[in-house]
Amino acid sequence: MATKQAKKLGTIGLIGLIVPAMIGGGAYDLPQNMATNAGLIGQLLGWAVSGAIIWCLVYSFLFLSKLRPNFTSGLYMYAEDGFGKFTGFFVSWGYWICECFANITYSVLLASTLNSFFPGVFKGGNNLNAIILGTVILWLMTALVLHGIQGASWVDNISTAVILLSLVFFIISMIFVFNPHVFTTNVMGNESIRHLQDTNLGSLFHQIKDTMMVTLWVFGGVEGAVVLSGDAKSQKNVRNATKWGFIICLIIYAAVSVLALGFRSYG
Repeated sequence: MATKQAKKLGTIGLIGLIVPAMIGGGAYDLPQNMATNAGLIGQLLGWAVSGAIIWCLVYSFLFLSKLRPNFTSGLYMYAEDGFGKFTGFFVSWGYWICECFANITYSVLLASTLNSFFPGVFKGGNNLNAIILGTVILWLMTALVLHGIQGASWVDNISTAVILLSLVFFIISMIFVFNPHVFTTNVMGNESIRHLQDTNLGSLFHQIKDTMMVTLWVFGGVEGAVVLSGDAKSQKNVRNATKWGFIICLIIYAAVSVLALGFRSYG
């Protein structure tokens, strides 16, 4: 029993699964995607509103894991307990389908990125070579997970470290090149400044609405610790990992998108 418990995941291991699931490759497109939709004030309010909305979801996970600590098989158990087996089945099936599409998306993204280093080999991320590469990686990951959750967690921890280091490097770089004048120019994003290639991004409400089309999607994966709660050492670890994983990602996302405005205006 002690050996089995030792193989389960603690808070750090669960955070290592949540953070890369949320950040993925989306964080690297944030500066561009956010700047085309809102000015500084619009972005800050967009992150605040999105953070509050996602926190309600996070808090529901924290509450449910405390209320039903014996439910350790994922989200579908909560749905089944509240609304019956039929609803539980569709939640489980729907989540599985979403994960399948996510794997396909990551496979295409990986292959198209590698094509930058090997031009023409993985053209578009959807040729035969890309399909073979994605298939091999998917089966390798499957074998890794089947071998044991600790092994998969170890790989995720490494990927988390690499992702965080690259983003920290980006944030530090933005701090070094930060220009207060550029940062405070057109903070409302409602002016057209030709020499800066700034355009009128509309009303503040319109900007916040447009940014939320970006911000709400980047938190996909916040439920990761709940889904893997059966492999956690305790429900307390699940709650801590869900809470801190969300906070870490929110801070990183906001810093990456907002600090970039000190280097380049909205254009």
